[in-house]
Amino acid sequence: MTDIALSVVMPSYNDGAWLRRAVTSVLDQADAVPGLELLLVDDASTDAATVAVQDALAAAYPGQLRLLRQPQNAGPARARNAGIAAARGRWIAFLDGDDYWLPGGLAARWEVVQR
Repeated sequence: MTDIALSVVMPSYNDGAWLRRAVTSVLDQADAVPGLELLLVDDASTDAATVAVQDALAAAYPGQLRLLRQPQNAGPARARNAGIAAARGRWIAFLDGDDYWLPGGLAARWEVVQR
């Protein structure tokens, strides 16, 4: 088991159109934070695009992306809480499934945390 330093919790509901960009914006910066995990919490999405994107990304980023699926839609706050409960990192960050981080943004944030 690896030592997880940062858990990024990403709630998602029917974000198929934006999800790939959101996930890759985090995981493409994983070299900035040794021990990064991304918990993608699907809040019972109903669009097939969201499920397809989630499955494809899990295969593309094995070991870095963990999928959690809520049995029923309960809203973003509960999805975040489910992600927190499953997180293994010492630190937790949040990013919604319809948002993204700019390149280098995670490194800048992590540098501040380390100071």
